[in-house]
Amino acid sequence: MTNFRLKETHPDTISTTMIKKWLFILFWGFISIATCYSENEPSISIGTEAPDFSVADTLGNTINLHKYKGKYVLMEFWASWCGDCRKEIPAMKAFYQDLYKKYDGKIVFLGISFDHNAEQWKNLLRKEKMPWIQASNLQPWKTNPIAQAYGLHWIPSLFLVGPDGKILASAITVAEMKTKAETIFKAQKKVLYQH
Repeated sequence: MTNFRLKETHPDTISTTMIKKWLFILFWGFISIATCYSENEPSISIGTEAPDFSVADTLGNTINLHKYKGKYVLMEFWASWCGDCRKEIPAMKAFYQDLYKKYDGKIVFLGISFDHNAEQWKNLLRKEKMPWIQASNLQPWKTNPIAQAYGLHWIPSLFLVGPDGKILASAITVAEMKTKAETIFKAQKKVLYQH
């Protein structure tokens, strides 16, 4: 019987090969995440006229995007069955409260749901108490003409539309939209504070 003795190494010693392996894994992990993230971004271009649509709110009233021309519109495309959308609800509520306090009357929040079950959608709205306008055409998002017009590949997706009706920013997280919106609002302070 032969005894094999493994080479002993000091626990604080890390080989160059091991470092290279970890750097390789980290690099490709970062590339994979960045690729997935960019593939989820909407394909409609910033600066494009925001496509108009007609949807019904929770009371059956018709909501048209063009009705809000002259104001900023923050749109969130989402669905009650979407896990990522539901995770974003607390952040979206905080974002709403923050912007509502700062720019009351200058910005409209509009939630467009891709739910196709009205009761499920309305139950979640009651449970979560989201105070902004909620509307839906009750069509699934992958075949929904609104989703197609905005080039959506992922929900949630958020858009900031300017008073002129053009898309100023898009994002797939509230945190990302908050950063973009703050930058835009700082640059356009004059428009926001006109009376």
